[in-house]
Amino acid sequence: HSYDRGESGVRDTADVLDANDLGFAGIARSPEEAAAAATYDVNGITFAHLSFTYGLNGFRLPADKGYLVDLIDVDLIATRAAQARAGGADVVIVSMHWGSEYVATPNSSQNALAAELRTDPNIDLIVGHHSHVVQPIDPGDGTGSGVVVFGLGNFLSNQSAECCLRSTQDGVIVEVRFEERRDGTFGVADGCITPTWVDRSDYTILPAFGSERLAPSDSVERTSEVVGRLGAYKPGFPRFRPTCRPS
Repeated sequence: HSYDRGESGVRDTADVLDANDLGFAGIARSPEEAAAAATYDVNGITFAHLSFTYGLNGFRLPADKGYLVDLIDVDLIATRAAQARAGGADVVIVSMHWGSEYVATPNSSQNALAAELRTDPNIDLIVGHHSHVVQPIDPGDGTGSGVVVFGLGNFLSNQSAECCLRSTQDGVIVEVRFEERRDGTFGVADGCITPTWVDRSDYTILPAFGSERLAPSDSVERTSEVVGRLGAYKPGFPRFRPTCRPS
């Protein structure tokens, strides 16, 4: 929906995010801004964030203003990831707006893109969204690289029961811990999840634990099961825990 209100919508959105000291990725007001990844410092480690979408809700970008929204293109993603790394990023995270709506299983396009991008040495983690339901985490090849979070579900949504599955109220917060390797690069060491559920009566986000109001048990169980379908919880490296609750 980045371009639903045209160029002015993109620019206004970026201006509002800037005014509130919030970073953003995937939209830009100039070619220079598009080429510069959003970066964040966490414990002295520089994280770069890139974001790409499969489409624009039926709209088309002007031929001379493709920088306004980053569309999925493997070559462009590789270029931007390499630029982010060359610019000093220790970790590069790529968000992907992809998948089939209301389907928890990654589709063939997602799988093909994931297979191609996860081998890029400049991409450390892929995080997807768009399907409106939670999708699995693929822990990768056992090296801490190639980890794909296929879909975060809906964190905040006003999709009503009249239109959509109950699972569209499900979301998941994924916490990922990176560790530095001997060669100075970083990889995913492990992670955990916090299932969430949006109460449509007042749009409160209810977590699985740690709050007076908690997500319903069927939502927590559904999210936990979906996340683990590709082996995220199985013994190996990296391994994700089905809850971030302190032990």
